[in-house]
Amino acid sequence: MEKEGEYQHKSIKHLMLTSFFNILEDEIKYVAEESNSTFIYKRWTERDYKSLNTRQLDFLKVLDLSFLNLNKIPQEIGCLENLEELNLAGNSLKELPEEIYNLKNLKVLILGDVISGGNNLTSLSRNIEKLTNLEVLKIVWNEDLKELPKEILKLPKLDLVLLSQRSILNNDVGQKLLMKCYIDIEDLYND
Repeated sequence: MEKEGEYQHKSIKHLMLTSFFNILEDEIKYVAEESNSTFIYKRWTERDYKSLNTRQLDFLKVLDLSFLNLNKIPQEIGCLENLEELNLAGNSLKELPEEIYNLKNLKVLILGDVISGGNNLTSLSRNIEKLTNLEVLKIVWNEDLKELPKEILKLPKLDLVLLSQRSILNNDVGQKLLMKCYIDIEDLYND
């Protein structure tokens, strides 16, 4: 595994920046070997993330920004053209920057999960329809998110949606989404 400062930005395929816990080095090596790519893990703070130059990471495939307590994502995230997986779980986001919807190759978008927690999102943009390669959307633990935009139904490859709020499915969009893809409800509240 390459040490900090010894890598070329073009070689980075996986970048995990988190302040929550330390991952065992063996686990990182396993992920790097399985994906045949460079995997960089660093314990970061929100201040460190703000100084990250995303324009130098244009070959990045996976970006994990969980547990950074971020309340805003810089617009530059839209420059990561090759990004396939983005994990923003466990932050304090109230909204996503519109630039996220420019990530044409994004396959997995994690806005919350059972382990990491969620955010404070109240809505998703209609521009979600631009994520034409999106296959998995995880929105667990986003309690203020009451409905999904109808444009989510236009995502041709959306296969799996994980959520914890059954109420999201109680409208026309939710019912159509149930027919379109697999919905996994993490029953956190027994609602």
